[in-house]
Amino acid sequence: MGQVMYRGFTDDVLAGNAVSAADLRILLVMTNTTCDTEADAQTMSDFTTIDECDGVGYAQLDLASVAAAWDAANDRLEWDATDGDMDGGGGSIAAATRDVQGYVIYRYVDGTDANDVPWGYRDIGPYTMAGGPFDFVWNAEGIAQLASA
Repeated sequence: MGQVMYRGFTDDVLAGNAVSAADLRILLVMTNTTCDTEADAQTMSDFTTIDECDGVGYAQLDLASVAAAWDAANDRLEWDATDGDMDGGGGSIAAATRDVQGYVIYRYVDGTDANDVPWGYRDIGPYTMAGGPFDFVWNAEGIAQLASA
């Protein structure tokens, strides 16, 4: 499907949580996921099937140095974080049950699907894990932008 911004993200923006959210995480999802089609999700428990990556060595990425800043020249809010890897520092993720289809960025609340808040989804696959590293390197514009219309 490409990209999805979830209703949970909209709720966080309206509640003021989006600017101050320091605990954002990324999880990889495989090809049986429904995260790419359920834009109304307000919590992680709203997804029919997450289908998180199960390759040996895989670990969710806890984004470090998360910051939100207003870009006045482009009239938008930008989020950025330190680059990171999905292999828990181990350098390698073994083959998963299925190919990786995309990733979900979510605001970690307490580690339960009923409380953690999904922000967005992005397609990156299908990508076959083959025993190597899996790193995220954000571009100069950061992870995400929210522009006013």
